[in-house]
Amino acid sequence: MKLPTVVSGLVAISLVLPACTEGAWAQSAAPSANLALYRQLQAFALSSRSIHAENLVLQKDRATITFREGTIYLAAPVAGKVRGAVFEGIGSFHAAAPPSEFERENVHRLLGADEVSLDFKSAIFRFTDDTVATEFEGQQQASTAPPSAAKLAAELDGRVLEETGGRQPFRTPTDFHPQR
Repeated sequence: MKLPTVVSGLVAISLVLPACTEGAWAQSAAPSANLALYRQLQAFALSSRSIHAENLVLQKDRATITFREGTIYLAAPVAGKVRGAVFEGIGSFHAAAPPSEFERENVHRLLGADEVSLDFKSAIFRFTDDTVATEFEGQQQASTAPPSAAKLAAELDGRVLEETGGRQPFRTPTDFHPQR
């Protein structure tokens, strides 16, 4: 007995569909893992590890950050790496004049100076590289972050969203590869 064309088409679809959905279920694990990673980055929870900073210098490109006196509270690791920190104490930031004339003119127009220099009492850092492992290895100690540092970390995403319209945790996962 020959099945009508429409019915035979449905039979073929019903036989192929289970094979397709099996692959789809396997692929749905990746978005779930990515969502979990995103939520960990968004939470920006501080761990019980810190670094006592006394005249500690961090150099990145043209920028120099000097932690004169204070404590750096490290975030809980995400995908095996520390992706953020909060500093409380006394520090300074200095960036030499940009290399291009256009950028130098913008710095001068916006800041009325040729270089960027400022002192700070608190700072929030988000890392997409191995800064903590390479710069602060062996200096870590056990220390619970005070409520003021935890509050800075917890409020970062909202502040970035309010001030820039963007969400920091969206950018961070694209900047690092947790499987490496």
